[in-house]
Amino acid sequence: MANNMTNNQNNESGLAISNKLKGSRIMLIDDDVIMLEVVKVFLEEEGYYDILTTDQPGKALDLMLEKTPDVLLLDLNMPEVSGFDIMQVIHERHEFKHIPVIVLTSSTDADTKLRALELGATDFLAKPVDASELILRLRNILTVKAYMDRLTYYDPVTGLSNRNLFLRLLKWAIKNSNGNEAKLAVVHIAADNLKGIGVSLGHDAVDELQLCICDRLSGSLYSADNMVGRRKREVWKNIGHLGEGQFVTFLESVEHVESVANIAADLLSDFEKEFSVDGHNVSIPASIGISVCPDDATTPETLLKNASAAADISRRKPGHPPQFFSSKISAASVEKLRLESQLRAALENDEFFLEYQPIVDT
Repeated sequence: MANNMTNNQNNESGLAISNKLKGSRIMLIDDDVIMLEVVKVFLEEEGYYDILTTDQPGKALDLMLEKTPDVLLLDLNMPEVSGFDIMQVIHERHEFKHIPVIVLTSSTDADTKLRALELGATDFLAKPVDASELILRLRNILTVKAYMDRLTYYDPVTGLSNRNLFLRLLKWAIKNSNGNEAKLAVVHIAADNLKGIGVSLGHDAVDELQLCICDRLSGSLYSADNMVGRRKREVWKNIGHLGEGQFVTFLESVEHVESVANIAADLLSDFEKEFSVDGHNVSIPASIGISVCPDDATTPETLLKNASAAADISRRKPGHPPQFFSSKISAASVEKLRLESQLRAALENDEFFLEYQPIVDT
């Protein structure tokens, strides 16, 4: 019985991984339209459904920027813009450097392969393409990429987006919101006292606590007014974990800033309830900072920085009320950084000295 259950679990796990791989976005670049159609048919018959094709290599990079592929099938010998030209740009651009490239070529000479490898080619397929070989190599490459993406873009403790992925998701959300009257809000939630809990209960308890925070955070956002009709999976996608006790999310299609304040108040109320960790009930004070696009900034990095600065101000206030970013907060953050730098330099240069003020009893 136990063996059957284990086998069933392994089969289900394998099926889930296979389905996830087949949801990968595959991009084909080849000036031969017939070649594109043949390869696309191979992939569709195998269950892959997110397939981009272009027979205009000059427009390929714009298409890649708009819809980032998970893997690229690239012909080398094309007029005007060759596969080597495209690979050179991929090699130089940060947003493309993690995309594996399978080169489709009829060339068999060593110089061609060596040049392609120097530019970052992951694998080679000879033309005419053999369907079974294509599917096998594609599956292997996507499996490796899925593992590398997990290391690159996801937090190992919570499974949430890390800073790299969260900034990419936020960038896309900002781009999609351009031209709309509705705003976008970035919310930074800082959970305090995790270090003290680690000292008392151990690091495993801190990891367990952060998973509890994830569940409560996603549940609170899922029930928020602006999340009505959203699937829970989509709510999780908008949440990031930037470090121990540092959580962020963004709220789209915000018509009134007051609604963000209400959501932040609900989040804070949820944090005031005790968490059960390793048989102990623990309280976690939290601070919440909010920055709004386009009012406070229009770039992901600045919005994130502003929300963090607002959370820092919230932490210093009694009761830790949610704090919206303002230019005063920005000035205070700069002044604090300047003062800390000067104090550190003064300590290193031994510039502090003690003065006594006499108190005289007349």
